[in-house]
Amino acid sequence: MASPHRIDVHHHFVPQIYKDALSALGSACPAPGYQPPIANWTEQRSLDQMDEAGIAAAMISVTTPGIYFGDDAAAQKLARQCNDAGAKMVQDR
Repeated sequence: MASPHRIDVHHHFVPQIYKDALSALGSACPAPGYQPPIANWTEQRSLDQMDEAGIAAAMISVTTPGIYFGDDAAAQKLARQCNDAGAKMVQDR
């Protein structure tokens, strides 16, 4: 396979802090019963999928349902925590 050359401009990532926040919401989640594939997300699996698709770089964003659940301060805190997790993930690479 040729060297990766694609850029994924909408690549979801699911840091542990986000998984924990959704878990804490439980039935208060905006989409009760919705089970996005977040439980199975790992950084390594994401990187493996990028390699398989020939993706050299990705612009990451948190997956559905997002970070706002009715509390502005909590959303700001979760956004910062997710951004920090993403920055660390990038820095580690």
